[in-house]
Amino acid sequence: MKYENTYLHNYGKPSELVAGLDTYFVFYNHRRPHQSLDCRTQAEVYFQPLIPNKPDNNPPEI
Repeated sequence: MKYENTYLHNYGKPSELVAGLDTYFVFYNHRRPHQSLDCRTQAEVYFQPLIPNKPDNNPPEI
């Protein structure tokens, strides 16, 4: 965050910093692909539908 946004923009007021970081976090979470997430965004990974487990044909042993 510091190297990709804060140091590049010389924010003059705290309100400008907050607005700039709000914009950056939307970009970071929804638009920026992450190598560790197989080039998907954090939002894609977090909001992906959960795949339900396949039901077993065999009931569990008691």
